[in-house]
Amino acid sequence: MKKLFFIGAVILALFLCATCANSSGGGSPAPVPPEFPYTAKMSFINGAFAAWIEGEDGEIITNGDDDDELKPLDYSWYRKEADGSDEEEIFNYGASYYIYDEAYDKDMVIEAVITYKGVECKVQSEKILGTLDNAVVECVDNCDVGDALRSEDLELTSVMSGEDVLDLSDAEVAFADIRYASEDCDDVYYARTVEKAFADDSGDYTMLVTKPGYSSMVYTKYIVVKQTLSDDEVPELSTDIENIKRGCVSFEDAEIMFDYSIVNDEWHPYEAGSEIQIPTGLTKIKVRKSAVGEIFDDGYLEESDPKVIEIFPENIGTDVSKIPPVAKMTFEDYDIVNDDMTVKVGEARGNLYFLASVNNPAYSSSDSLEFEWYLDNKSAELYNGVTAQGGTLAVESVNDIPKGCTIHIEVYARPASANGLFYYIDLTREF
Repeated sequence: MKKLFFIGAVILALFLCATCANSSGGGSPAPVPPEFPYTAKMSFINGAFAAWIEGEDGEIITNGDDDDELKPLDYSWYRKEADGSDEEEIFNYGASYYIYDEAYDKDMVIEAVITYKGVECKVQSEKILGTLDNAVVECVDNCDVGDALRSEDLELTSVMSGEDVLDLSDAEVAFADIRYASEDCDDVYYARTVEKAFADDSGDYTMLVTKPGYSSMVYTKYIVVKQTLSDDEVPELSTDIENIKRGCVSFEDAEIMFDYSIVNDEWHPYEAGSEIQIPTGLTKIKVRKSAVGEIFDDGYLEESDPKVIEIFPENIGTDVSKIPPVAKMTFEDYDIVNDDMTVKVGEARGNLYFLASVNNPAYSSSDSLEFEWYLDNKSAELYNGVTAQGGTLAVESVNDIPKGCTIHIEVYARPASANGLFYYIDLTREF
């Protein structure tokens, strides 16, 4: 398949077999004597015209070796206007193929005259699709190694717009099967359409493009084959969270390589058993099957389309090792995402202030959090001379907090967007 790219070395005397050459605009058979059961045919393949002689039974007549008496074909090539005028022989070409030269051949008709058994058989091109530089062939299907890519999944579109651009709306594209007799340029090659090709990897796939009124064109296109991620392959989040850090998720052991993304479609390979830190309030994570190989190397398959996995509270780690024992006993059933909370203490105009903040950029504004203050397990609002407002606890110089005792000050910050989750810190102070 890859030999088709090297047109200079292997620009082939390619031709369409009988099932597609006539119906696909590959050139009209030249008139020959009624008793002469051979016709000349032509197709346009990867920038070259290929001509050949074919019998009634589809037999292909080829040139033999130099010392072979069966070497019967003699070729001449001509260019002329569509009305047949200004015919010009393409000087001393002699080969069974002719490489298209846009400088001389644009809007011209190319004719091959093949002499066989003393009879001249003529065949000429129709208009030329060219090299399809302004067209894109895409395969709209995704598949795994060995699955079938079908011709019906190919899409041929123009990449340019304007009146001078070739209209491809009535053109058809299908996978093509290329066969050849030898690696020498003077041997015969042929192409036939096939319903499907098999996706052994991303790579060069050969297609046959046909358009009414134009010479058919064999076209080689690099198609990226994508993998699929079937429902039974989607990795599952672990529910064994006894040893997972708070605010993290982990996946069960998976048999396939996969990537994950939590924000901004930034993808990372997942290593078995590792933990993924989940931003507070996030409820979904994306996964996809990893790409295989490297681009343009044999065996390359693109990663699959992503699947979305919902994150539930039972998948979030609840490690409570850093929470004081009094809180652990009371709040161990909650999903505590982390303990990144700070309380600063200061004085102003004789009053004592406690300022609580959460070290999470997602909650940089106190409007995003609901704060609750407690002194020795009693709401701060129940003490005279004590005012709790948002993340601030103000203690006036005259208050009824017990003096000379060590008081536990607890503060909770609850994100409104994350039901059941909270930040917590416990301080002690003597008044």
